[in-house]
Order: sequence, then C-alpha cells, then structure tokens
Amino acid sequence: MDEELLRTFSAGGPTGHLVDDLAAIVLAILRDSPETREDAARGRQVMVENPRLIALAAERLRQSVESCVVHAEKREGGHFDRRRLDVAIGLVLVCFHIAMERYLDDDVETDLSSLFTASLATARDLLAT
Repeated sequence: MDEELLRTFSAGGPTGHLVDDLAAIVLAILRDSPETREDAARGRQVMVENPRLIALAAERLRQSVESCVVHAEKREGGHFDRRRLDVAIGLVLVCFHIAMERYLDDDVETDLSSLFTASLATARDLLAT
C-alpha cells in the first residue's frame, strides 16, 4: 500500500471526508494493480471452485481492515469511533463488490475504478435522500 497515501490519510486527507479518503486508498490500489478483467474473472472462478480460499481471502481482508484502524485512530484522534469507521469501510467494500460484479458480469467497457466511483456516488445519493 502507498505509504505516502497512508500518511496523508492519517493526517486527515486527502479530502477530509472519511469515505472519500478510504475510496482514494482503494483507487490507488486499483491504479497500481496490473490485474486485467480476465485476471479478476479467473481469480473469482478459482475462489468459487475452492471455498477454503474464500475463508482465506476473508481473513486477509479482515487483517487489512484492522491494519487501517491504526491510521484511522491517528486521523480521528480523540474523536475516533470504531463503529463509524466500520460503517465507512463496509460502505466502501460494498461499493467495491458491486463494481467488481458489474465489471465481471456486465458487458461494459468501463474500467473497475470508474465503476467503483459510480457505485460510491450512487450510495452517496441514496443516503442523501
């Protein structure tokens, strides 16, 4: 993970909004990932065929989320609220999941980053109404 981005996140950036800043981390990971649509589809197929890998991936994701808690605590200081962080991370992960499903299952030419950003915008719109 980009250490500079994590330092920026810990300092309250890059936007100052928790969900947007978590999304910036996801987008940076996607930007730095050479994975193609075919690679992602193959990875999903391997997971479906090997349920034990799903548990392993879930544990890896849990560990990644937990490693972010330290940065969120630095960011929020005395106002740190684990429930708020969990909801923000959950929202970002759901939006990513929806984007990935669309990326792999729909006949769209859009890249994963754009689909993720669109999913996040939809969530924001739904929560605002």
